Amino acid sequence: MWSKPKVVGDVPPITRAHTAVLVDKRIFIIGGGDGPTYYNETYYFDTSPCPALPPLRFRPNSLPAVSLTWVKPPIFGPTPSRRRAHTAVLYEHQIIVFGGGNGAHALNDVHALDVSDVDHLEWRPVDVAGPKPTSRGYHTMNLVGSKCVIFGGSDGTECFSDVWILDLVRMRWSEVKPEVGSTAYPRLSHTSTCVGSYLFVIGGHDGVNFSSDILLFNLVTLAWETRNSYGAAPSARGYHATTLQDSRLLVVGGFDGASVYDSGFCLELGGSAFLPQITNFS
Repeated sequence: MWSKPKVVGDVPPITRAHTAVLVDKRIFIIGGGDGPTYYNETYYFDTSPCPALPPLRFRPNSLPAVSLTWVKPPIFGPTPSRRRAHTAVLYEHQIIVFGGGNGAHALNDVHALDVSDVDHLEWRPVDVAGPKPTSRGYHTMNLVGSKCVIFGGSDGTECFSDVWILDLVRMRWSEVKPEVGSTAYPRLSHTSTCVGSYLFVIGGHDGVNFSSDILLFNLVTLAWETRNSYGAAPSARGYHATTLQDSRLLVVGGFDGASVYDSGFCLELGGSAFLPQITNFS
């Protein structure tokens, strides 16, 4: 069931290609843009009910009238440049931001937002050793233990198929070298969702066409695998959202270059019950 809750506070401007990272009960929104406008502001959306409201009263077959709060907090430290189509993950007490584009060119810098004290948020530039990935946006970044796995993306000219590892303990980049003769899967505007020891990559654009493929990246062997899927699959699309809920992947929305979708799909993983069993690996 969809609902549209009442919100209060400093509502951010209309944006797309921003990031949204959950920190406790706050969703931190970083950057994004609208048309030719790019942002580097940070907001957070407090999903706790507004304390000024009276106690909630539930009515049969209805949702409570909850007010949720937008906040534009003061942030210390050097703010990253304006960008959208970047990625962000929460590691320990920091939001790690990588890449994106600023309207003139793609980026490959790394920044960290210290969120350990919500009353004293602070940006910190991050120096990462090792050869860097090509500047890019519309890639994906998944946190696996203390490592970020970056896949695909585009610099506005080329669609990438490479996989990179950002080690957040050693602060070092390394590229996953594909086996000789293995198939390359260029993708941008796809989704990548961690399920046990696999990344499920769904849809996106391969530089020529939008895709409806499901690709599995094995985090143990660091190699691609394919699986057959059945049922009424979503059509080829990118710019959608995917999330794991129990043993289901939920896919919502998307765009195929002509049509914008508001539909939702559910990929049942029950038949692949072995997938989440390996959770500790290096």
